[in-house]
Amino acid sequence: MLAVVAMSLRYVRSTLSGDNVLSAAIATTSITKELADMMQFPPARAAASILLMIFTTIQSMQSNRNDCYRLARRCLSLLVDVKTQMEGRWENAPPSLLKNIARFERTLESIHTFMTEEAQQKWHDRLFRNGTIEEAIKSFNTQLDDAARSFQICTLISIHHSLGDLPTPSEQRIYSMEESFDMTNVNNKADLVSSSIATQPVLEGPRDSRVQDALFDSVSIRTLVEGAVPAASIQCDIDHRGFRRYHQSEIRLRKRRKGSASDFWGSTSKVEVNGQQHMLKQYDGPRAQATMRWMRDVKILQNLYHPNLPQMVGYSDDESPTPFILLANVQTRLPQALVLDLVRNASLAVCAKTILRFYRDTLDAALYMQRQLNLSNEKLQDYVESATYRIDEENTVVMGLPPQSVDNVVSFRNFGLGYSIRKLYTQILPNKGYAAQPQDPDSRELLEVQHKVAHLTVLANALLPEDDDPEHLSSRLNELALDDEDDDKGTMLTLRQIRTAAIETNHHDHVWRPKSVPPHKLSVGDVGYLPPASDFDSFVVLRNIIGDVQDQLQISRSATGWQAAWEGGFRQRNEVQSFEFPGNVYGWPIVVPVGTQQDLQVVHEDHFTSTGSAWHYLLTHGKQIAADHGVKAEELILITRAGVDQQYSARDFRQMPYMHQHHMQMSRQPAHAFGHPAFTSHNRLGFGASAGGQSRHHTPMHHFPHEQMLPTILYLFSSPAKEHIPYWSDKPFYQPLRSDEEPPQFRNMRTNIGWTYGFINYVQLHAEDFE
Repeated sequence: MLAVVAMSLRYVRSTLSGDNVLSAAIATTSITKELADMMQFPPARAAASILLMIFTTIQSMQSNRNDCYRLARRCLSLLVDVKTQMEGRWENAPPSLLKNIARFERTLESIHTFMTEEAQQKWHDRLFRNGTIEEAIKSFNTQLDDAARSFQICTLISIHHSLGDLPTPSEQRIYSMEESFDMTNVNNKADLVSSSIATQPVLEGPRDSRVQDALFDSVSIRTLVEGAVPAASIQCDIDHRGFRRYHQSEIRLRKRRKGSASDFWGSTSKVEVNGQQHMLKQYDGPRAQATMRWMRDVKILQNLYHPNLPQMVGYSDDESPTPFILLANVQTRLPQALVLDLVRNASLAVCAKTILRFYRDTLDAALYMQRQLNLSNEKLQDYVESATYRIDEENTVVMGLPPQSVDNVVSFRNFGLGYSIRKLYTQILPNKGYAAQPQDPDSRELLEVQHKVAHLTVLANALLPEDDDPEHLSSRLNELALDDEDDDKGTMLTLRQIRTAAIETNHHDHVWRPKSVPPHKLSVGDVGYLPPASDFDSFVVLRNIIGDVQDQLQISRSATGWQAAWEGGFRQRNEVQSFEFPGNVYGWPIVVPVGTQQDLQVVHEDHFTSTGSAWHYLLTHGKQIAADHGVKAEELILITRAGVDQQYSARDFRQMPYMHQHHMQMSRQPAHAFGHPAFTSHNRLGFGASAGGQSRHHTPMHHFPHEQMLPTILYLFSSPAKEHIPYWSDKPFYQPLRSDEEPPQFRNMRTNIGWTYGFINYVQLHAEDFE
């Protein structure tokens, strides 16, 4: 009996064709019963009738029948789910649910109209419109997805309604934040410099488990459709911890600032609450996303109590249509604006100490946040680099919270926290942390301001540590001994003390670099000055200090050479090893292959081994040297590095010989008996050959090396001395070349003595260093 039943089942599965499968499906008891049950509920009666007509229409379709059947089954499943949830409660159905069912009926009508038109089309018309039909079916599936989400929202509303947790005031008008506040027209001052913190490449990955305690469970909020649920329907799982919740009617708006959504300080406003000034941060945008960002920031700020982090005093209640938080920080501005103001109006010592204080406070706030939120070192750097910073009314730096997207990434770096903070505060300088010279000829800024900015950059790079270890960072800051206690005692630190502290840490190694100088004009240890409105062509040398400071300042000499040539379309460059002769003369062996040109670059330089010692010497003796020569101390320049860059070339005009390939191969073949060449493919009849063994085509010319075409080895003799005459030679022995003597000449070769360029590095102090 079982075998018979099994055979019948197998028979039905194998013989039921596509033409009658839908007829059989509609005739089954399940679908008929489901549609009949739906007829008992008036709100769903129309939708069930339309769906029955859709199933009937599908039976007459010839193409895309399976896709249409799956679409109809989705409609039936959705309608059955609504009937199951609302059974016995149709009398108290929410108006929003009835409205969504009406929208669902219109969708079913569109599907029925579409299927009816397609069923009446001829088969060849349907063949040409097959792509359009498939796109229409996809569109209907998308509409069904939207309808399913709408029904989910209605289900949530129905649950809240049955539990009785929704406030139902008879008349309630919801005002937006702008309508309920008193608006005051205040012209906001534009930011002087926009802050841009470059982040390192990141790799998407799971959220760091160590920051989940500071965040929240937002699963229920993610199921809401943006803007579809009123404020009172969002249940926020927040432990208030004594923070007061405010309604928007209690707040009076004074000034509003627009900004980027990723900027914590972007959508902030100056408000008045109970007679006190506060800052209000609004969370604009779609309701669900704004609430998630608001809850995340509230959760974090409840755990942070630090003077350099935002101080939250309260936040919005459930009745407020736009979430917000209240901050104790009232007036803020960009750090760039404060630095530029200090450069123009304050001393250089105050500017340097302010930058150092910003670094110290940011480091302290970052380490505090790491402890409170249990962040990893990598995640802490993500927070520091992605956060935005402001200066409050007490000139204290305040680190805002990073955007929520930072919580969902994993980053990898080859540098530590110190470098991230250092880069942050060198980038806020007007020159972005780069200064080649104390003054820029192309700048329109005042000369005094240029000098301040340049020296502030030097001090920032010297004072701000970039170590990886936070404990070592703290010890470095303590070594500088720039505490606020001196300010309280009325003994303000001078620039001289600050620079001395930086030099003692062995990190004050910056030098100034002019674009070009005459070669052989200046030497290491020269002290001099530039006349007004002149360049280094007019540099005045006052003295050289090498003989006086041999024990304090050590000089190092070096000579480096590179050989370069074009090969295969690329520029190849290799270092050349030299051999030294008496009198500071160097020999450079160069290999010149046949038919090539080889370029040689030689750099001779002398420099102080310790740049910090040069700064210290000028800081200690500069005032006395200036008094001896009747110049200002800040005008003195000490040369710390001097050298020449020399360019040479050698070209071989020889060419490789061209020989017939046939003759080359014949000359290399072994002799046969009686002196005849061995039989090879050149003696056989083949493609391109005649019966006589001669080719009917010309034998191509090929490039073959010859035994006597060897590369040429030349030697260049150079020296940093101005009186030295450089020359090329084919012998590795140096003999000074007289001024009236012609340099050696070579057959098939052309040598060239190119240009010589000079370069220097120097140090120069600020006028405030000598006060």
